[in-house]
Amino acid sequence: MAVPGNDRAGVLEHGGLHGVLAPHGAIDGIDGGRVFANAYSLVRAFRPTHVVVVAENHVKAIEKEGVFVPPFTHFTTPLADLAVNFELGDAVCREFPQATLLPAKEAFEHQHPVEMALMGVAAAFLGEGSLGLPWIFPVVLGVPPRGMGQGRNGYVIGEAMARAIRENPGMRLLLVATSDLCHHRQFEYTRRLDEETKIHLRRQRRQALFEHWLRCADRSGFESKYTIPVCSPSAVSSLFGLGNAMRDSMVELGYGSTHVDGGRDCESYSFAAMALIQPKDPTAVQIDGPARED
Repeated sequence: MAVPGNDRAGVLEHGGLHGVLAPHGAIDGIDGGRVFANAYSLVRAFRPTHVVVVAENHVKAIEKEGVFVPPFTHFTTPLADLAVNFELGDAVCREFPQATLLPAKEAFEHQHPVEMALMGVAAAFLGEGSLGLPWIFPVVLGVPPRGMGQGRNGYVIGEAMARAIRENPGMRLLLVATSDLCHHRQFEYTRRLDEETKIHLRRQRRQALFEHWLRCADRSGFESKYTIPVCSPSAVSSLFGLGNAMRDSMVELGYGSTHVDGGRDCESYSFAAMALIQPKDPTAVQIDGPARED
Protein backbone atom coordinates (compact mmCIF):
# COMPACT_ATOMS: atom_id res chain seq x y z
CA MET A 1 0.00 0.00 0.00
CA ALA A 2 1.33 3.44 -0.88
CA VAL A 3 -0.05 6.41 1.03
CA PRO A 4 0.65 10.01 -0.05
CA GLY A 5 3.07 11.54 2.42
CA ASN A 6 0.79 14.50 3.10
CA ASP A 7 -2.14 12.26 4.06
CA ARG A 8 -0.96 11.83 7.65
CA ALA A 9 -4.45 11.50 9.08
CA GLY A 10 -5.22 8.80 6.54
CA VAL A 11 -2.25 6.71 7.67
CA LEU A 12 -3.12 6.96 11.37
CA GLU A 13 -6.79 6.23 10.72
CA HIS A 14 -5.79 2.76 9.52
CA GLY A 15 -4.27 1.81 12.88
CA GLY A 16 -1.54 2.35 15.43
CA LEU A 17 1.87 3.61 14.33
CA HIS A 18 4.86 1.62 15.60
CA GLY A 19 7.78 2.49 13.33
CA VAL A 20 9.05 4.81 10.62
CA LEU A 21 11.76 4.46 7.99
CA ALA A 22 13.34 7.85 7.28
CA PRO A 23 16.25 8.95 5.04
CA HIS A 24 19.35 10.77 6.24
CA GLY A 25 21.47 11.68 3.20
CA ALA A 26 21.39 14.38 0.50
CA ILE A 27 18.11 15.77 1.78
CA ASP A 28 19.07 19.18 0.40
CA GLY A 29 17.70 17.98 -2.95
CA ILE A 30 14.01 18.36 -3.77
CA ASP A 31 13.14 14.67 -3.50
CA GLY A 32 15.36 14.08 -0.47
CA GLY A 33 13.80 16.91 1.49
CA ARG A 34 10.29 15.89 0.50
CA VAL A 35 10.74 12.26 1.56
CA PHE A 36 12.41 13.35 4.82
CA ALA A 37 9.34 15.51 5.50
CA ASN A 38 7.00 12.63 4.57
CA ALA A 39 8.52 10.58 7.39
CA TYR A 40 8.75 13.19 10.14
CA SER A 41 5.41 14.83 9.46
CA LEU A 42 3.88 11.48 10.40
CA VAL A 43 5.97 11.50 13.59
CA ARG A 44 4.52 14.94 14.34
CA ALA A 45 0.98 13.70 13.77
CA PHE A 46 1.54 10.67 16.01
CA ARG A 47 3.20 12.65 18.84
CA PRO A 48 5.22 9.85 20.48
CA THR A 49 6.33 10.13 24.10
CA HIS A 50 9.39 7.91 23.57
CA VAL A 51 11.48 7.44 20.41
CA VAL A 52 14.14 4.81 19.74
CA VAL A 53 16.42 5.76 16.84
CA VAL A 54 18.30 2.91 15.14
CA ALA A 55 21.19 3.83 12.84
CA GLU A 56 24.02 1.93 11.21
CA ASN A 57 27.59 3.06 11.65
CA HIS A 58 28.84 5.55 9.03
CA VAL A 59 32.16 6.60 10.65
CA LYS A 60 35.57 4.93 10.46
CA ALA A 61 36.29 5.37 14.17
CA ILE A 62 34.23 2.30 15.12
CA GLU A 63 34.41 -0.11 12.21
CA LYS A 64 33.62 -3.19 14.28
CA GLU A 65 30.59 -5.25 15.21
CA GLY A 66 28.57 -4.31 18.25
CA VAL A 67 25.66 -2.31 19.60
CA PHE A 68 26.79 1.20 20.51
CA VAL A 69 24.76 3.07 23.11
CA PRO A 70 25.09 6.69 24.20
CA PRO A 71 27.05 7.74 27.31
CA PHE A 72 25.25 11.12 27.24
CA THR A 73 22.18 12.37 29.08
CA HIS A 74 21.15 14.75 26.26
CA PHE A 75 21.68 15.34 22.56
CA THR A 76 21.72 18.93 21.37
CA THR A 77 20.27 19.85 17.98
CA PRO A 78 19.87 23.35 16.52
CA LEU A 79 16.15 23.05 17.28
CA ALA A 80 16.01 21.46 20.74
CA ASP A 81 17.85 19.45 23.37
CA LEU A 82 16.56 15.89 23.50
CA ALA A 83 16.89 13.92 26.74
CA VAL A 84 18.09 10.30 26.74
CA ASN A 85 15.94 7.78 28.60
CA PHE A 86 18.16 4.95 29.82
CA GLU A 87 15.21 2.87 31.02
CA LEU A 88 13.99 2.86 27.44
CA GLY A 89 17.49 1.79 26.39
CA ASP A 90 17.47 -1.06 28.89
CA ALA A 91 14.13 -2.23 27.50
CA VAL A 92 15.24 -2.39 23.85
CA CYS A 93 18.78 -3.69 24.53
CA ARG A 94 18.09 -6.19 27.29
CA GLU A 95 18.56 -9.25 25.05
CA PHE A 96 22.19 -8.39 24.30
CA PRO A 97 25.03 -9.70 26.50
CA GLN A 98 26.82 -6.92 28.35
CA ALA A 99 29.96 -7.42 26.25
CA THR A 100 27.97 -6.56 23.12
CA LEU A 101 26.73 -3.21 24.47
CA LEU A 102 29.43 -0.61 23.99
CA PRO A 103 28.99 2.88 25.45
CA ALA A 104 31.09 4.91 23.04
CA LYS A 105 31.30 8.64 22.61
CA GLU A 106 33.04 8.26 19.26
CA ALA A 107 30.13 6.22 17.88
CA PHE A 108 27.95 9.33 18.01
CA GLU A 109 30.45 11.95 16.87
CA HIS A 110 29.96 12.98 13.23
CA GLN A 111 27.42 10.16 12.88
CA HIS A 112 25.17 11.86 10.38
CA PRO A 113 22.38 9.21 10.37
CA VAL A 114 21.83 9.86 14.08
CA GLU A 115 22.23 13.62 13.68
CA MET A 116 19.63 13.80 10.93
CA ALA A 117 17.18 11.52 12.73
CA LEU A 118 17.36 13.58 15.92
CA MET A 119 16.94 16.74 13.86
CA GLY A 120 13.82 15.19 12.32
CA VAL A 121 12.41 14.30 15.72
CA ALA A 122 13.13 17.79 17.07
CA ALA A 123 11.54 19.36 13.98
CA ALA A 124 8.44 17.21 14.48
CA PHE A 125 7.96 18.86 17.87
CA LEU A 126 8.91 22.39 16.85
CA GLY A 127 6.95 24.95 18.83
CA GLU A 128 5.93 22.47 21.52
CA GLY A 129 8.36 23.71 24.20
CA SER A 130 10.74 21.54 26.20
CA LEU A 131 7.95 19.88 28.19
CA GLY A 132 6.38 18.52 25.00
CA LEU A 133 9.52 16.83 23.68
CA PRO A 134 9.75 13.03 23.64
CA TRP A 135 12.37 10.97 25.45
CA ILE A 136 14.90 9.42 23.07
CA PHE A 137 17.33 6.53 22.97
CA PRO A 138 19.60 6.33 19.89
CA VAL A 139 21.48 3.13 19.01
CA VAL A 140 24.30 2.78 16.48
CA LEU A 141 24.85 -0.69 15.03
CA GLY A 142 28.41 -1.62 14.17
CA VAL A 143 28.55 -4.30 11.51
CA PRO A 144 31.06 -6.80 10.07
CA PRO A 145 32.37 -6.03 6.56
CA ARG A 146 30.55 -8.71 4.56
CA GLY A 147 26.96 -9.81 4.84
CA MET A 148 26.36 -7.17 7.51
CA GLY A 149 25.56 -9.91 10.03
CA GLN A 150 22.28 -10.25 8.15
CA GLY A 151 20.90 -7.54 10.40
CA ARG A 152 20.44 -9.80 13.41
CA ASN A 153 21.22 -7.11 16.01
CA GLY A 154 18.75 -4.72 14.44
CA TYR A 155 16.10 -7.43 14.30
CA VAL A 156 16.58 -8.18 18.02
CA ILE A 157 16.12 -4.49 18.87
CA GLY A 158 12.87 -4.48 16.88
CA GLU A 159 11.58 -7.55 18.74
CA ALA A 160 12.47 -5.92 22.07
CA MET A 161 10.67 -2.75 20.98
CA ALA A 162 7.55 -4.83 20.35
CA ARG A 163 7.70 -6.18 23.90
CA ALA A 164 8.13 -2.67 25.27
CA ILE A 165 5.05 -1.50 23.33
CA ARG A 166 2.96 -4.37 24.71
CA GLU A 167 4.20 -3.86 28.28
CA ASN A 168 3.61 -0.10 28.28
CA PRO A 169 0.20 0.52 26.70
CA GLY A 170 0.00 4.01 28.21
CA MET A 171 3.12 5.19 26.38
CA ARG A 172 3.34 6.22 22.75
CA LEU A 173 6.53 4.43 21.76
CA LEU A 174 8.00 4.80 18.27
CA LEU A 175 10.97 3.25 16.48
CA VAL A 176 12.71 5.39 13.84
CA ALA A 177 15.08 3.46 11.56
CA THR A 178 17.25 5.73 9.45
CA SER A 179 18.48 4.56 6.05
CA ASP A 180 18.68 5.70 2.46
CA LEU A 181 18.11 3.35 -0.46
CA CYS A 182 20.53 2.98 -3.38
CA HIS A 183 23.52 5.26 -4.05
CA HIS A 184 24.93 4.99 -7.56
CA ARG A 185 26.35 6.88 -10.49
CA GLN A 186 23.49 6.03 -12.82
CA PHE A 187 19.98 7.28 -12.14
CA GLU A 188 18.19 4.52 -14.05
CA TYR A 189 20.18 1.78 -12.31
CA THR A 190 19.21 3.28 -8.97
CA ARG A 191 15.53 3.28 -9.82
CA ARG A 192 15.57 -0.34 -11.05
CA LEU A 193 17.31 -1.52 -7.90
CA ASP A 194 14.85 0.37 -5.72
CA GLU A 195 11.83 -1.40 -7.18
CA GLU A 196 13.03 -4.76 -5.86
CA THR A 197 14.19 -3.22 -2.58
CA LYS A 198 10.78 -1.71 -1.89
CA ILE A 199 9.11 -5.09 -2.44
CA HIS A 200 11.30 -6.62 0.28
CA LEU A 201 10.60 -3.67 2.56
CA ARG A 202 6.84 -3.96 2.15
CA ARG A 203 6.96 -7.72 2.71
CA GLN A 204 9.29 -7.29 5.73
CA ARG A 205 11.56 -10.06 4.48
CA ARG A 206 14.94 -9.70 6.17
CA GLN A 207 16.60 -12.69 4.51
CA ALA A 208 15.41 -11.69 1.05
CA LEU A 209 16.65 -8.12 1.55
CA PHE A 210 20.12 -9.33 2.53
CA GLU A 211 20.31 -11.74 -0.38
CA HIS A 212 19.41 -8.80 -2.63
CA TRP A 213 22.10 -6.73 -0.88
CA LEU A 214 24.75 -9.42 -1.39
CA ARG A 215 23.87 -9.98 -5.06
CA CYS A 216 24.32 -6.27 -5.75
CA ALA A 217 27.55 -6.11 -3.76
CA ASP A 218 28.99 -9.19 -5.45
CA ARG A 219 28.39 -7.69 -8.90
CA SER A 220 30.76 -4.88 -7.92
CA GLY A 221 33.39 -7.21 -6.48
CA PHE A 222 32.31 -5.91 -3.08
CA GLU A 223 34.55 -2.91 -3.58
CA SER A 224 32.05 -0.09 -3.84
CA LYS A 225 29.34 0.88 -1.40
CA TYR A 226 27.69 2.74 -4.26
CA THR A 227 26.10 -0.36 -5.76
CA ILE A 228 24.23 -1.61 -2.69
CA PRO A 229 20.45 -1.25 -2.52
CA VAL A 230 20.20 -0.02 1.09
CA CYS A 231 22.90 1.90 2.91
CA SER A 232 21.83 0.71 6.40
CA PRO A 233 20.30 -2.78 6.16
CA SER A 234 20.90 -3.57 9.83
CA ALA A 235 18.90 -0.50 10.85
CA VAL A 236 16.12 -1.47 8.45
CA SER A 237 16.05 -4.93 10.07
CA SER A 238 14.90 -3.34 13.31
CA LEU A 239 11.64 -2.47 11.56
CA PHE A 240 11.28 -6.06 10.39
CA GLY A 241 11.76 -7.39 13.93
CA LEU A 242 9.15 -4.96 15.24
CA GLY A 243 6.71 -5.43 12.38
CA ASN A 244 6.82 -9.22 12.43
CA ALA A 245 6.35 -9.34 16.21
CA MET A 246 3.41 -6.91 16.14
CA ARG A 247 1.86 -8.30 12.92
CA ASP A 248 2.14 -4.84 11.38
CA SER A 249 1.84 -3.77 7.77
CA MET A 250 4.48 -1.64 6.04
CA VAL A 251 3.07 1.24 4.02
CA GLU A 252 4.95 3.60 1.73
CA LEU A 253 4.73 7.31 2.53
CA GLY A 254 7.04 8.67 -0.14
CA TYR A 255 9.85 7.87 -2.57
CA GLY A 256 12.27 9.87 -4.66
CA SER A 257 15.79 10.28 -6.02
CA THR A 258 18.23 13.17 -5.98
CA HIS A 259 20.92 13.77 -8.58
CA VAL A 260 24.04 15.43 -7.16
CA ASP A 261 26.60 17.17 -9.37
CA GLY A 262 30.08 18.11 -8.30
CA GLY A 263 32.37 15.16 -8.84
CA ARG A 264 31.20 12.92 -5.99
CA ASP A 265 31.76 9.19 -6.29
CA CYS A 266 28.02 8.82 -6.06
CA GLU A 267 25.71 11.04 -8.09
CA SER A 268 22.29 9.48 -7.58
CA TYR A 269 20.75 8.98 -4.14
CA SER A 270 17.33 7.49 -3.58
CA PHE A 271 15.08 7.57 -0.54
CA ALA A 272 11.91 6.03 0.83
CA ALA A 273 9.73 6.95 3.77
CA MET A 274 7.71 4.06 5.16
CA ALA A 275 5.58 3.37 8.21
CA LEU A 276 4.77 0.29 10.28
CA ILE A 277 1.14 0.34 11.31
CA GLN A 278 -1.00 -2.20 13.12
CA PRO A 279 -4.25 -2.25 11.17
CA LYS A 280 -7.53 -1.86 13.03
CA ASP A 281 -8.98 -3.94 10.22
CA PRO A 282 -6.38 -6.33 8.71
CA THR A 283 -8.30 -6.40 5.43
CA ALA A 284 -8.15 -2.60 5.08
CA VAL A 285 -4.40 -2.43 4.48
CA GLN A 286 -3.13 -4.59 1.64
CA ILE A 287 0.56 -5.28 1.11
CA ASP A 288 2.40 -6.89 -1.75
CA GLY A 289 2.58 -10.63 -1.20
CA PRO A 290 3.70 -12.67 1.83
CA ALA A 291 4.25 -10.35 4.75
CA ARG A 292 6.26 -12.33 7.26
CA GLU A 293 9.34 -14.36 8.00
CA ASP A 294 8.15 -16.38 10.97
